[in-house]
Amino acid sequence: MRPDEEKLWAIGAHLGPVLLGFVAPLVVWLVFRDRSEFLNRQGKEALNFQLTVLIGYVVSFVLVFVLI
Repeated sequence: MRPDEEKLWAIGAHLGPVLLGFVAPLVVWLVFRDRSEFLNRQGKEALNFQLTVLIGYVVSFVLVFVLI
């Protein structure tokens, strides 16, 4: 895979969650993890961040009802 294609897919992994949540980086990582080490790392990074944010949202949602 060419470096410019790798960068384009990495950008998609990081910006895709705006529309698709954690599904975008998950798909990019699952499809390209064996084809490119760069996309393997970037997909994992984007997925890790999105799952961390999702956990934060869930914890915040629960705490809103517990504390209010």
